[in-house]
Amino acid sequence: MFDLNMLVKLDEYLKGVEELEKRYKSLERDQSLVELDQNMIRLQQALVDIIQNVKEIEYEAAEASNKLKTCTIRLDHINKTLYDGSIRDLKQMECMERELISLRSQKEELEWKELQCQESIDELIKQKSDLDEKLSVIKGKFSTRRGEVRLEASIIKNEILRLKKEAEEITQKADKSILAIYYEIRAKKGSGTAVIINNICTGCNMMIATTIIDRIKMGKSIFYCETCGRIHVIPRN
Repeated sequence: MFDLNMLVKLDEYLKGVEELEKRYKSLERDQSLVELDQNMIRLQQALVDIIQNVKEIEYEAAEASNKLKTCTIRLDHINKTLYDGSIRDLKQMECMERELISLRSQKEELEWKELQCQESIDELIKQKSDLDEKLSVIKGKFSTRRGEVRLEASIIKNEILRLKKEAEEITQKADKSILAIYYEIRAKKGSGTAVIINNICTGCNMMIATTIIDRIKMGKSIFYCETCGRIHVIPRN
């Protein structure tokens, strides 16, 4: 009769394969990699936003600079005109003086605008530098963890292949009718065998009568646990 202890080994191999396959699948969606990837995406988007903000502020600064140049040219012209004695009409002089006051106010506002723009750009550049540094660190962690995951996945894959090969060798030797019964029980119970240790079924922890154990030891037929339904096996010494 086929050695039922081989079915116990088959149980171990198949259970090992199932557990390893679950672990392999979990590695495909490794939580630490997912979190690191999400952090990288957030930082990259933040960097894109900063670069866009810098461009917009640089455009504002350029506009302010052009207006300031125009304003300064006009101021210089009015100052020169007012003080070179070429304007003698009082009303015209008053009009130019009012314009001069307005231009000076505009110049101050434009200079302040330029200063604010530059301060904003400096602050954004600092933020970008900090984010670049954080992104570099996270990329390093991501690369390291990805390497670890790939290595573990490779080891698991090889172990799965080994266990499947061991299981296949047993199924090739097993009695086909016994094997069919074993697979049917395993499909329902998660394992097809239950080893008896100290007169107790390890599948359901129920006490097994000595008379039944003696009959199992004879090895002339298969016995099933009356409680859990698994194939009873007496381990070899």
